[in-house]
Amino acid sequence: MKSKMESNTKIISLKSCPFCGGKAEFTEAKSPFDDEFVACWVVCTGCRSATEAKFTYGQAADAWNKRQNEK
Repeated sequence: MKSKMESNTKIISLKSCPFCGGKAEFTEAKSPFDDEFVACWVVCTGCRSATEAKFTYGQAADAWNKRQNEK
């Protein structure tokens, strides 16, 4: 599992890929004008499955870690 620090207060862990079992990592986009954070998403390093772009690492992690049959 890959972890990411968000706002220097919370460590966010990512589950392995639900499709291939590969390692997941955060990817982020920055503005080309001022290098400010714009969005982030989670990508599998194995099969390249990914979440939609989100505004926070927490939102991206929640989308990635959600599994249909988990309670």
